[in-house]
Amino acid sequence: MEHLLKRHPRSVGASNQRISASIFRQAGTQIILKFEVSGDVDKLHIPPFDKIRSGDKLWESTCFEMFVRSTSRSAYCECNFAPGGEWAAYRFDDYRAGMQTQKGLEVASMDTKTGPDRFSLSLKIDLTPVSLLSVAETWWVGLSAILQETGGAKSYWALTHPSEDPDFHHSDCFVVELGAEEPS
Repeated sequence: MEHLLKRHPRSVGASNQRISASIFRQAGTQIILKFEVSGDVDKLHIPPFDKIRSGDKLWESTCFEMFVRSTSRSAYCECNFAPGGEWAAYRFDDYRAGMQTQKGLEVASMDTKTGPDRFSLSLKIDLTPVSLLSVAETWWVGLSAILQETGGAKSYWALTHPSEDPDFHHSDCFVVELGAEEPS
């Protein structure tokens, strides 16, 4: 299912973009995720894909994000993916509390495509090492993006914006429901 991300009203920079995302859960812990940006992508800072590798503070530039938690817990995992192939994962005990690097994760595949008015990032990641996620429970997911223009201006995108400032960690942002296994 396709989900449209909304631009936060306090974002700066051009607004002639559209971001959609699709996410599927397979085999209990595997996530297949795709973000697609359309519009004036030539105005965005999108480095060419190099190779899949770990990074840090990816939210400081163009970055796509997934936040996921089990139904019965307030603890959650944040995963960041950058166009150049960098990715990072963090775990939180509660809302912005107890941040730690999530160990043991690997991005199984990542692919980007760039056209004159379109950019997409697709990936597959297995969340088995994330102990705070119960394989038997429904997962709640928040999807978001930060787009940085070549001049430096940033816009913030999410499925919903429950607060005055962009806040992808807010519990009301976890709006996509993924059952124990979604169809491929």
